[in-house]
Amino acid sequence: MWNRLQGLMAELLPGWARDHALRRERRRALRNAAYPAADEATAARPASREEQRPEDRRPGT
Repeated sequence: MWNRLQGLMAELLPGWARDHALRRERRRALRNAAYPAADEATAARPASREEQRPEDRRPGT
């Protein structure tokens, strides 16, 4: 559904696709700068909540 909406927006608003791509690039660059990783496998995603605060887990889980 989201892909269909993106396609429709790109057809109706000529500059929308370009602007959307630029926003995605900017968000990706900011995320990669905020979460530097040692390898490419983890560079694309931020740490999970469990990795950030393991002491918050309930005992037995």
